[in-house]
Amino acid sequence: RLHDDDDWECVGTTLEPTQELRENQYICPAEYDYDGRYPSIFRFGLHEGRMKLFEPWGDREWDEVWSSDNEDMGTIITMQRGGKIVLRDKKGKSLWSVKEKCREDDSKLEFRENGVFMVDPDDKVKWFIDLDGNESDCDPKEKDFPDSLCETVMRSPYEDAEECQILALQHENLNYNEVNFRVKKKNNGKFLVTDTDKYCWHCNDNDEWAEIDPTDYVFSFSDNGFLKVNGEKTDFTCAFLAHSVENYVGPSYYWNFELLDVDGDGICSRFALNLVKVALGYYEDDEGPW
Repeated sequence: RLHDDDDWECVGTTLEPTQELRENQYICPAEYDYDGRYPSIFRFGLHEGRMKLFEPWGDREWDEVWSSDNEDMGTIITMQRGGKIVLRDKKGKSLWSVKEKCREDDSKLEFRENGVFMVDPDDKVKWFIDLDGNESDCDPKEKDFPDSLCETVMRSPYEDAEECQILALQHENLNYNEVNFRVKKKNNGKFLVTDTDKYCWHCNDNDEWAEIDPTDYVFSFSDNGFLKVNGEKTDFTCAFLAHSVENYVGPSYYWNFELLDVDGDGICSRFALNLVKVALGYYEDDEGPW
């Protein structure tokens, strides 16, 4: 999708053999539409003549976390059929490429939820850059792969708990209904999302307000990375939940997540936050995630 305000384009999640990226074209970890000049999504591509990986929530609107070290101006990135990702100038001269021993015929470059991976036709990882900008050696071992954001419920590395609680404020008819949601990691890549408590701000005893019944949802992922809710497949990928924008509006109610402070002292991951936002779409006979 082309972002007119910022003149850049996310062309998909994968760069297949022989495919190319031009200036301000990128691959991204999820395919979806989003509004705003600076959507919360990582991107990898060509910017100002260099191959770059950007992350969207740093001190500036966009922070560069990795860059090729070429001095001359590159004009095109190519995923060569011979298995190398190469940056060239306008005359076709190679300015940067992945190491020769990383090469495998018909490899592709794939933006996953935990980094940019070059993988061969058998899905073996030949090389990667994680979301902190760390570049791997060729043929990295699985134990050296970056952690999966889609299995990380807590943001704090020192936090041993696998459960986070986050707060959602419901605005309905000038009343404020507070609901506390819990996201808990279960076995086999599954998660439990449920509300744990509710009460009404600024309400008298006789005031009526929307009641939300406690409901448990079991979230899991299909083999190809799509979210399943109680076994039913949705259109959301794992990467969408790990990187998606944080401005959901429910079909029946409006929810305020300002108190979550995910980028400050909060310990819930963006993945956990977005799981809860998806869960809200299942209340009040809604038809699922919106």
